[in-house]
Amino acid sequence: MFDRNELFNLERKLKEFANSHKTIYIADIANAQFLFSLMEKIGIQIKGIVSMNNNETQRIKMNLPVYRVFDLIIATPPPSYIGIILFDNEKHEQNNLSLNIKLQGKQISIPVFAANIEEVSMLYDTIVAIEIIQQQERDYGAVHTKRILQHIFRGLSNLTEEDELIFYMQINKKFKKMPVYSISDTAIVMTGLIEYRNDFTVKTALMYRTWYPNVPIIISTWKGEVTQEFKQKMQQINVKVLESDYPEYAAPGHLNYQIASPRYGIEYIKNTLKGINYVLKCRSDWSFNRHNFLIYLKNLLKSYPANAVNMKERLIFMYAVIGYKQLPFAIDDYLAFGTVEDMEHMYSMPLVTREEAEPIDRCLKRFYPWVEKSGLCELLDSPKINYSKHKYFLNKCILLNIYANFYKKYIAPIDENHVMEASRNFLKNCAIIVDAAHLMAHWPKYEYTYRYEVFQCYEWPTSGGLDFIEWLNIYLSEE
Repeated sequence: MFDRNELFNLERKLKEFANSHKTIYIADIANAQFLFSLMEKIGIQIKGIVSMNNNETQRIKMNLPVYRVFDLIIATPPPSYIGIILFDNEKHEQNNLSLNIKLQGKQISIPVFAANIEEVSMLYDTIVAIEIIQQQERDYGAVHTKRILQHIFRGLSNLTEEDELIFYMQINKKFKKMPVYSISDTAIVMTGLIEYRNDFTVKTALMYRTWYPNVPIIISTWKGEVTQEFKQKMQQINVKVLESDYPEYAAPGHLNYQIASPRYGIEYIKNTLKGINYVLKCRSDWSFNRHNFLIYLKNLLKSYPANAVNMKERLIFMYAVIGYKQLPFAIDDYLAFGTVEDMEHMYSMPLVTREEAEPIDRCLKRFYPWVEKSGLCELLDSPKINYSKHKYFLNKCILLNIYANFYKKYIAPIDENHVMEASRNFLKNCAIIVDAAHLMAHWPKYEYTYRYEVFQCYEWPTSGGLDFIEWLNIYLSEE
């Protein structure tokens, strides 16, 4: 990932070098057209091209003369007026160098500005991007970021898919349009394994830090999963990394991991930080790319007050690729948002023991052999299940999950014969469901990638997703 400040610092240095020398040449025939275009964009006039190979004959390229170094010195004014811009594959600590040549018994020194060709290429991409964004703002009054980045920048440099939004954020900051919010009463807890591919978790944390400079960000993960380099990067952007021991028993669907990782982060917030009223729990392999998403979540809590005695406010969850209205408490674990107290209560349930899970494993093998032994989440999230046929068994599974435990402990007892009714009551009075598309969610999972365009149309056709519309219908129902 590039550094925006370094790129524009390179542009400033190039201009300073050009202004201090009367005649400027570029010393790169192979990339002459690209470099000439860059010099033109930043206002540097090029006199010609210098071939560092003195055996090469003089020729014309792009209507510019090509000189050998010796011929250049002889044919031009004194060397103090000459400046050569050289781009190569080296990483230069200093840009201002000199080319020393012995000619007719005299030592002649020609000023040279040396820079890395990859950095120069990225500077060119950035300048082109800014021009396109400015043009779109003039033409349409808005910027279609995704269209620009996917269809234009893909051919300019090696921007990965995860770099796109960061790229836009960085260049947009040049115009002081980068949104920055002063929220300080909310903390973000990113849980689970670090997504190292393409520095996904690093870029996500950087994105959140850029938008919310006063929001504490905690990454709650497991011992042995964090590299020293990752720790250093997080320290640079003021992100706290918590490393905890894995639970001894994962439980079906890794339920104990889903309980423990958020719990450690929330405990840290409550015991260490002051003035924090809200917590966003999200996974480290997800990013939410709508810059004002925290404000959106807080406004939802204001709009839909909780109707439960033991809750401060409602809890917000996100519908993405799983979660079904016909199955009790089938809610995605990707995101949860609420007050510190309510979130602490939700993740306070005891870890599931082997004894509790063993009957479930036996039933899984009997009724649903296509589900892996630890695939409770896979079972509960599948459209293939038959809730009415195996209601007794499925209710046993459901009552182990985080949300059913929260309801049972803090809202009301659950009758095993009326679990669906308890679930609808939880949704109606205690929860809010938001759509992943509303948050511009991105999930680079396994061999596929879910982005917010996919979430806008994704739904199991046989079961119906528990999205915002379905939740709103439950909320407004008179049952």
